[in-house]
Amino acid sequence: HRDILGSLMAQGIERDKVGDILVSHPCSVVFLASSIAEHILLSVDKIGNCGVQLEVDESETVPCGNSFLELSDTIPSKRLDCIVSSLAKTSRSKAAELIESGFVAVNGIEILKVTKAVLEGDVISVRKVGKFKIDSMSDVSKKGRIILKCRKYT
Repeated sequence: HRDILGSLMAQGIERDKVGDILVSHPCSVVFLASSIAEHILLSVDKIGNCGVQLEVDESETVPCGNSFLELSDTIPSKRLDCIVSSLAKTSRSKAAELIESGFVAVNGIEILKVTKAVLEGDVISVRKVGKFKIDSMSDVSKKGRIILKCRKYT
């Protein structure tokens, strides 16, 4: 993402002419204002240290998108510290430190309280760990723990 945006900015493009950048392999997608598309096609042949082949695709489908890794674990409660502990594979005290240090966001909003209740459908981002979508927390194990089912964005 950083290399793609850097290559575009090096062409003198204003940031407001560049939309979302979806990075994936073997292709990435950059949404640009139509007024600069031809200029980019002619000017950019390298991003970072890699040669690139650019093309305009005005179809309705995006050739690459998010892929997910499905995860499942058991947690004692729906509190944010319990869930971050599971997602980051760390202790609850370390998870609490991450939260209180501002390393955790729920639905794009930084959360500093470990007691925040997490809901199904929430998206949790843990800096340097990843971004996760909570799919289910309604099932209970035989030992009375909540079964957490989520997907990690890859």
